[in-house]
Amino acid sequence: VAKLAIKDNYIFAGTGNGSGEFFVSSNQGLNWNHIQTFYLPINNLVVSGNSVYFSPIDFIYQSTDNGQNWSVIGNFVLWHIHSFVVSGSNIYICYGQGGGFGIFKSTNNGADWTQLNTFQAQSFALNGDYVYAGGFNGSITISSDNGSSWIQSNLGTNSNVKQLLVVGNDLYAATDAGVFKSINNGIDWIQINTGLTNTVINSLAANSNYIFAGTGEGFFVSSNNGNNWELAGLDS
Repeated sequence: VAKLAIKDNYIFAGTGNGSGEFFVSSNQGLNWNHIQTFYLPINNLVVSGNSVYFSPIDFIYQSTDNGQNWSVIGNFVLWHIHSFVVSGSNIYICYGQGGGFGIFKSTNNGADWTQLNTFQAQSFALNGDYVYAGGFNGSITISSDNGSSWIQSNLGTNSNVKQLLVVGNDLYAATDAGVFKSINNGIDWIQINTGLTNTVINSLAANSNYIFAGTGEGFFVSSNNGNNWELAGLDS
């Protein structure tokens, strides 16, 4: 399981191998339906409003029917998209090509872009006016004003930040060293790996009752804000 995302009662899971398998569960992950094979790696999987988005490398695809049908949005041709996040018509992406990296923002669903910084983001999360971006070697960059200005933080690990997740006012990070949690907007972090038999975490997602962590063994679930984890299933 390379990426997880949740919309209402649906959990979406994508594999990052060359086949790009896309699965959907409507019962908290107990059973899964194989929806589609993209033959592209699902490197990013995002839910915003009624839509589901995923990106292989150079495009962002959108589905408004829970993954049954997809269309390309935005202008990304020849861009190498490392990560992205969507909120309404606002999209934040990190792309890198020809040795250059940066976080860009679009306010019109990808038609036009403004560069915000040169941070090499591997993941994003949004919470109100806050924008969080996770990078290499535990690095985090944080904006409290929709990307106008940024401060730096770090998880205290050499592992890359593969995904960020906001649950309430708490922030979670997926890394090869397990799951990390911050309760003060990403400034300070603690490691929360109790029950994880695989600490190489590829993805995180949450609904009103559970937090899910995707690994090469399938996914783990926590019902107590990440304090404990149990293996739930869906081997990748």
